Amino acid sequence: MIDESTDRGGSQNLIIYIRGEIDGDSVSFFWGLVKLRKTTSAADITDALLDDLNASQSNNWLGLKRDYMVRKWAGFATDGASAKTGLNGVANRLAEQFPLIVSIHCVAHRLQLTVVDTVKKTSSLIKFEDAFRDIYSYYSR
Repeated sequence: MIDESTDRGGSQNLIIYIRGEIDGDSVSFFWGLVKLRKTTSAADITDALLDDLNASQSNNWLGLKRDYMVRKWAGFATDGASAKTGLNGVANRLAEQFPLIVSIHCVAHRLQLTVVDTVKKTSSLIKFEDAFRDIYSYYSR
């Protein structure tokens, strides 16, 4: 699973989580935080992801070899943004290289989109959100 984040300095970062099987148990773990060097385009995100998954091979203990990923990489979850799931998105770019990949739109991100849409349609929640943002803005100076 990947997602993007912006740090306080305005730099875009790629967050990578891996889910796999160890001794018959499913495990998820944080793989890394990668600073996106160029843009947040599908090509640059794909390059950053694959570079990071492979770059760690020099450590000998951490890293995924390409032939292993071709045989085992079965799923890819994202926030559903077009750069990740669109026609020329990360998911399709990965599927060209890794034939077993099935892409999904993360359930947590789908829930968040639903909540945002609901809040936008509820005037009392809009007022609450505006007040909360004002309070945050005042105290974060």
